[in-house]
Formats: sequence, C-alpha cells, structure tokens
Amino acid sequence: MAPPERNFKAFLKQKISFYHYFCGDLFAWLAWLPNLIIAELFIRQSLNKEQQQKNTDLHF
Repeated sequence: MAPPERNFKAFLKQKISFYHYFCGDLFAWLAWLPNLIIAELFIRQSLNKEQQQKNTDLHF
C-alpha cells in the first residue's frame, strides 16, 4: 500500500484535472455567449422587419 502522502497527491492531481476540465467547458460556453446574443439580436431584427413588412402590406 502506498504511503498516505502519495495517495493524497494523486487525489489532488485528480481533483485539479477535474477542475481544469470543468473550467475549460465553462470558459468555452462563456466565450460563445456573446455570439449567441448577437445571433439572437439579428434573428429578432429580421423577424421584426418581416412583421413590419406584413403590416405595411396589409395597410395598402
């Protein structure tokens, strides 16, 4: 059986690698967040234009 210090170091390595993995995913999602917001704004803008076009078509 390995000494407790070695087991603890292995435990810390495993824990740190989990945090690196989790934070990597978190940062990847956070990096995509502005892109998603901009895409949503463009979609809303195009839908509003279509709605305005329908309203003007009904008006005349």
